[in-house]
Amino acid sequence: MKINLYEIKHLFISKKNLDDDFIFDSEDIFIDSRIITKNKIFIALKGKNFNANCFIPEVMKQNPKMVVTDNNDLNEGPFLNVECTNKFFMELASFILNKLKAKKIGITGSNGKTTTKELITFFLKNKFPNKVLSTIGNFNNDIGLPLTIMSAKGNEEFVVLEMGTNHPGEIEILADVVKPNISIITNIGDAHIGNYKNQRAIAQEKKNIFKFLKADDFKIIDGKNKFLSELNDSPGKLFLTSEEKSGIEVLNYQNSHGREVNLNYHTESVIIECPIDGEHNKQNLILACAAIIKLGFSLSSLKDGWLNFTSIDGRFKKTILNSGAELIDDSYNSNPESMKSAIDYLSKINNKKKILILGDMGELGENSGHYHEKIVSKINNSNLDIVYGMGLEIEKAFKKNKGKNLYIFHDKSELIKIIQPLLSMNVIILIKASRFMNFDTIVRDIKELK
Repeated sequence: MKINLYEIKHLFISKKNLDDDFIFDSEDIFIDSRIITKNKIFIALKGKNFNANCFIPEVMKQNPKMVVTDNNDLNEGPFLNVECTNKFFMELASFILNKLKAKKIGITGSNGKTTTKELITFFLKNKFPNKVLSTIGNFNNDIGLPLTIMSAKGNEEFVVLEMGTNHPGEIEILADVVKPNISIITNIGDAHIGNYKNQRAIAQEKKNIFKFLKADDFKIIDGKNKFLSELNDSPGKLFLTSEEKSGIEVLNYQNSHGREVNLNYHTESVIIECPIDGEHNKQNLILACAAIIKLGFSLSSLKDGWLNFTSIDGRFKKTILNSGAELIDDSYNSNPESMKSAIDYLSKINNKKKILILGDMGELGENSGHYHEKIVSKINNSNLDIVYGMGLEIEKAFKKNKGKNLYIFHDKSELIKIIQPLLSMNVIILIKASRFMNFDTIVRDIKELK
């Protein structure tokens, strides 16, 4: 988006070598000094372990169009001096969103944020090509969210933004920038519970996505959420998704066999097919439908809204291998709820040999061992054929709750050698772990097997 310096004069203290009518494009903004090029803009952010002001001399060698700094001693090149670069970064993102005047959807939750975002975005982009801005990949924190906003072209009519948190206070900061018109909480689970007292504390954190809703804005919550009454004690109109309740502000649904979902709203009814496997993804789709309805679309328009939709890498993405085996890549993230859902999905598969490759779940705090033991217990009570585990917590849990066909591996290359002769038409493999385990490399290596 094109921005005139005069428009944002309230965001900086002083300028040097820049005219009042200086114009820049927000798409030219970089925060990584290693990749900035000529005529681009560098914002010197600061974190716990770095201060990008230190890299400005190197950045200047690339002849940037502008540098944004809170270092008062900088005297060379074109720059803006601001009170705090991180604050400027967020305020500029908020300014861009206000200038767009688009309908804004904010999404948070313990699981399903990215998939729900992708489903909404896919539907809208089919209807309004080039007029939808959405979270880039998993850029859902105080760095990634503003970067997504900076990529705005200026003609967007819809903005779909994912908001993540692993520490108290983060959702409020992000919601303050976005100020959504429609906010969704997908669910409340144990993800990042190591940084919170309990699930109720997580619910209170997620609830902050509703804090800046206006009276006519909507908050979307699934009726099965056990913290529903607490979450509803917040600004905005409640739009519920429910299997049981019906009413003016309820999207009623019934799960059918397979991928089908029956939706009812007011006097309309439609059967849609979820484009991704898994009961948890049906719930993501229902929430996405609720948001789309509140954007003004009819229920009937949802029926063919996800033709040719495919999930993104690491998010329950299915691939048929050269051997004919089916591979499900769910390697991007993992927590107790999503791991249970993955096990349930795999357990329901018939007429195939079911192999689960799982790694440690992160950020579960002092109860991490307990959560991993519960997962192993669930596996032992399932009908999975073979389970391979890797990671310190999984290994300890396997040893405490030994079961048949549970195997620990310490080297990914050794696992690939074990897996290769097992691949055939009647085999399905699901791979799941938290991101820090880097199980995407296992996915890659298995895909490369002949």
